This record gives sequence, C-alpha cells and structure tokens, in this order.
Amino acid sequence: MEKRPNKLLRELIGGRILKLLVYGIDPFGRLLADVYANGFFIQEIMLKEGHAWHYEHFDPRPQFAEWQAEARITRKGLWACPNPQAPWDYKREERRKKSCKH
Repeated sequence: MEKRPNKLLRELIGGRILKLLVYGIDPFGRLLADVYANGFFIQEIMLKEGHAWHYEHFDPRPQFAEWQAEARITRKGLWACPNPQAPWDYKREERRKKSCKH
C-alpha cells in the first residue's frame, strides 16, 4: 500500500539534520532550496512517488519534469486521481471564490 505524502515526508526528514542547498528566492521572498536528509534527495523521492508537483516556473530542471512524468505515467500518488489540481490553481480558485463573496 502506498504511503501518504505527510507520513513519507516525516519518515524521510523527521528528527534528522537536513542539508539545504539554497539556489534562489521566489517573488514572495521565500528561499528556494534542494533538501537532503541522510544523503537522500527529498524532492526526487517526493516527485517520483507522486507526492509533489514540479513547478517549472521556479525550477526548470529537466530531471524534475522527468520524475513527475514517470509518476504520472504510473499513476502514483496524486496522479492516481483522474484530474489532479495543481496547488497554485487551487489557491487561485479559492482566492477568486472569497473575492466573489459579499
């Protein structure tokens, strides 16, 4: 049985010393970084398991797109859903809904 994303992430990073390799800052002032725990590249694992989205706008690395495509083809994680919604699309829709309420 497949592990839930939060459970897998806790197993990978919980209680461990993390190594962050910062490679930029997004328009909101947040750090963009590669995350390693015990030598494991966390983004790779989460993308391959279908538990993360690759946001190409901030990180165009082709291997990230390949890992996501692999998970999508094998219908792992969020790709098991017929029409998964990207988090940025979900947030935009929620903001739109709130702005329409009076």
